Amino acid sequence: MYIVGLCAVVFFAPADPEVRYAGTLAAAAPLDYERGRRHALVVRATDSVTGAAADLAVTVSVLDVNDCAPEFSEPEYRAAVSEAAAVGHTVLVLRAADCDSGAGGEVRYSVAAWRAAADDAAAGSFAIDEQSGALRVATPLDRERRADHHLLVTATDAGSPPLSTAVHVFIAISDVNDCWPRVERAVVGALVSREGARGVAVARVAAWDPDAGDAPRLRFALAAGGGALALDSRSGVLSLARPGALAAAAARSLNVSVSDGARATLARVKLTLAPTNAAAPRFPHLVYEARALENQAPPLLLTTVKAVDDDPGEYGAVTYSIPSARLRETFAVDSASGAVSALVPLDREARAEWAVPVLAADGGGRGQHTLVRVRVADVNDHAPAFPLPEYRAAVRRDRAPRLPFLTPSAADADAGDNARLLYSLDEGEAAGDAAGLLAVDPLTGAITPVSPAAVGNELSLRLHVYRLSWGRHRVS
Repeated sequence: MYIVGLCAVVFFAPADPEVRYAGTLAAAAPLDYERGRRHALVVRATDSVTGAAADLAVTVSVLDVNDCAPEFSEPEYRAAVSEAAAVGHTVLVLRAADCDSGAGGEVRYSVAAWRAAADDAAAGSFAIDEQSGALRVATPLDRERRADHHLLVTATDAGSPPLSTAVHVFIAISDVNDCWPRVERAVVGALVSREGARGVAVARVAAWDPDAGDAPRLRFALAAGGGALALDSRSGVLSLARPGALAAAAARSLNVSVSDGARATLARVKLTLAPTNAAAPRFPHLVYEARALENQAPPLLLTTVKAVDDDPGEYGAVTYSIPSARLRETFAVDSASGAVSALVPLDREARAEWAVPVLAADGGGRGQHTLVRVRVADVNDHAPAFPLPEYRAAVRRDRAPRLPFLTPSAADADAGDNARLLYSLDEGEAAGDAAGLLAVDPLTGAITPVSPAAVGNELSLRLHVYRLSWGRHRVS
């Protein structure tokens, strides 16, 4: 046997008697169509005795089978396309080669989304020409909805069985300025105060732009008529510029424009003028007079104080209080209505007049005081009383008649008519041996002898005192 190249020649005895020797040409190793489609061989027959030889040229043609899958020119593809690209625009052309011949070398392309179950929209945005491998835009693109796409392109040959290869394609969508700036709130409230310091921030217009890179380029501008406020063109922060002009500015809303350089959106700033504590509460009277009968059951309404405050809102709301903790044990004031009441029965004999200060304060802490003067009116609740249980006096014999020799004086803790007293002596048997001999002045209580028999004798008598009004209390 002789081996020539990839072939071997094997000699054997033929069955035909006319043919003395024969040989078979066989492959000595696997053949590969892609490495060599034809093999030129020379087969030599040599006489083993004489050494004579004869050569025969043999050409071996290798037939192809579909044993090669298509191969892409790149391990992966990356491309960028504008979101403004028209449908049908070619993004890139993919190339895959198949070294097989015939149908096995014919390549067809298809495209699908990577992990299509979760990304069906990506596949629908692009289409590929199955013959040329040109990847084109299939639907309008929107970078704001999707900034990049991950596709899987497959190249499949027409052999039997068909073989295929897939490659990853990454497409980035480049931005164009096709979106309007957007504000977080179309109407922004701003609470401003005339007492605010210049430069104090009062509100902020927050905005953004879906376009890539446009957010840092946004610029804010204040419409005409906003002289009381200043607007930072980059941050959208509104601050006080002239607090004194707020009275006019607060009567309307202001427009703020937000621009990305090509498009602008408006936001409305609604100004609300904050109340200021410009006025303090004031009472129409510095002193309120109140009169109350003593011994009345509590709570006893004495009077109502009323203060006014010209400020609106919470700064104009007035509350009342009694600053003195000691007086709060006896008196109270309703914090809302200003009604002043006595918490305990008042006793004129203990204290006939009270001075109760009342404070009116507004929501900003400003206040004013007034005084409630309470005069306690008397009630006839005390009986007259002599300071001594008995009185003794000696009268000279030569004393002229009708001259007082003793003036017992009684007292009554009540006031006015309730303290006016009337004196008298017992009459009849109760007068004892002084009957008809002595007399008493009913107003002063002065006792005088009315008969010479009264002088020089020891006499006893009972003196009574009465109130002139509000009932008669008798004291002996």
